[in-house]
Amino acid sequence: MPLESILRRAALLAALCMACGAALAAGAGGDAAAALRAKQQAIQQRLDHNAFGRPLEIESRERDNRLSGYVYAVVEFPFPTVAALKQASAWCE
Repeated sequence: MPLESILRRAALLAALCMACGAALAAGAGGDAAAALRAKQQAIQQRLDHNAFGRPLEIESRERDNRLSGYVYAVVEFPFPTVAALKQASAWCE
């Protein structure tokens, strides 16, 4: 798979994560929003300076034959565009 396609998919995943984070923040009040802002501040240096050349951070772990991870990114799309990614059909090209 070409790197550009991987980056595009990672950015879309990040946008979805951010949309979910925003929805949680709206539903849970200020605590979730504050936690999201704190996470961004904690990884800001890595968002600004990485091998992707874009504000993208990928964290992954392997424990007990189980993989897990998070993708964080700053995306410049209007919220309605990002919110549309909740639908699986929006992921297919």
